Amino acid sequence: MSWKRTATARAGLAGGVGAMLVLATLPPSQPTSTDGPPTPDTSLQPVAWSVPAVGRPETTADEQAILAAITETRRDLLRASRAEERTERLEDEKKAAQDPTREAAEAAEQAEPEPEPEPSTVVGDRWTTVALNVRSAPGGSVVTTVAAGTKVAVTDRTDGSWQQVRWDGQDRWVAGEYLSTAEPAPAPPAQPAQPAQPAQPAQPAQPEAPSTGACAHGGSIESGLTSNARAVYRAVCNRWPQITGYGGYRPDGGYHGSGRAVDVMVSGQLGWEVANWVRANAGSLGVSEVLYAQQIWTVQRAGEGWRGVPDRGSATANHYDHVHISVY
Repeated sequence: MSWKRTATARAGLAGGVGAMLVLATLPPSQPTSTDGPPTPDTSLQPVAWSVPAVGRPETTADEQAILAAITETRRDLLRASRAEERTERLEDEKKAAQDPTREAAEAAEQAEPEPEPEPSTVVGDRWTTVALNVRSAPGGSVVTTVAAGTKVAVTDRTDGSWQQVRWDGQDRWVAGEYLSTAEPAPAPPAQPAQPAQPAQPAQPAQPEAPSTGACAHGGSIESGLTSNARAVYRAVCNRWPQITGYGGYRPDGGYHGSGRAVDVMVSGQLGWEVANWVRANAGSLGVSEVLYAQQIWTVQRAGEGWRGVPDRGSATANHYDHVHISVY
């Protein structure tokens, strides 16, 4: 039997028993007579009767059956309502999942390719002013290093201080501050080789004593330097008077901040001449380390010669445009 038929039967039982209970509580009807005076109507007199309260101990078995039927009917109706809601919800979900419009939209969204970025365009040429690192991305790994005066093709893309260039057919990046629109002057033609001179007898090598006299360029750079740093400055200045740019004390907390460092502002092959000469005379000058062109030499590891150092991002930070000398 379905839940609807069961609920109907129980409702009918509850209604029938309830009607019987109501009839049983009514007062009896008064008899009528055709002889003599009419009998006083006593049906209007109060009748002492009462209906037992439902649920109390004096509730009859029939009343309890009615209450039980009503309670069970309500439960059946509630269960049926919930079952119908679940069925409707499942049917709605099934229809939504089978909706061809929705499936077509999802398939189109997955199949649509992402737009490719537009290629960069070469807009002109620039020349490097220092030995410059060419990188795979802004601040990325170094692909190669080009010499000062190298011509590079620049594109229309920049990222902060980084400039995109076209190098060997690939888009690469360089520090834009070291590019110039001015083409460097051509190098002078090579001089013809001079005939070899006859070899002179070898003379015993004599140690070179660096000059410690006052520099002809003035002593303003010596302010704040220690005695060893001052001796290095004077020795380099007297040996290479054509070099006029130097750096000394500055409040940065390092060797320069303590007055124990000198920067010789020079590049190219002349920079290597200065660096190697200072290294050879490190003992007499009190030198502890020399840095140049991303290379370092120290007294503690003198037997290893020049050693490479990590890239710091610019020609100045990598000591391509000056020789740095630290002293004890």
